[in-house]
Amino acid sequence: LDRCDSWDPARVYYPFCWNLQRLITRQLMTNAPDATNRFAVVPDLATGPGQPNPDRTVWTYKIWPDLRFEDGSPITTADLKYGIERMWARDLINGGPSDYFLCLLDRCDESGTPDYQGPYQDPDGLDSIATPDPTTIVFTLTRPYGDFDHLMALPAAAPVPKAKDTGDGYGQRPVASGP
Repeated sequence: LDRCDSWDPARVYYPFCWNLQRLITRQLMTNAPDATNRFAVVPDLATGPGQPNPDRTVWTYKIWPDLRFEDGSPITTADLKYGIERMWARDLINGGPSDYFLCLLDRCDESGTPDYQGPYQDPDGLDSIATPDPTTIVFTLTRPYGDFDHLMALPAAAPVPKAKDTGDGYGQRPVASGP
């Protein structure tokens, strides 16, 4: 267990650690074996796959009501949004699969540097992730992307309660949302 690169869902990158991360956190979607023992992306916290608009630039997910963190507090889509936004705080949260997300959910310059700098510097958050209610989350992408459910199966799509985030030390004691 000490060989994992991180226990912070926004930082973990080694695939074997992604599997172990599933003992601590849940994501909107997850990978599970199908009837032929091939892995398929299936809902986890989400009630079903993401619902894209026709050009696949807007993806909407609903999560199950009454989901709870280990301490009994509710898991809401605001916790999912916050957990995902932490990837933009590259001064504190380095590593992880952030390159899959940054320019897909934010404007980036020619060098690939996003405008948003993460929730520690900009607590208003990303405009491209909306949480109209505690069980709905809407992602507006910068370009069409047909495999967005696959990104939502990565550990980085795990909820993080803002009040319990300890920045670069979060991996020392992440708050469990599963299994």
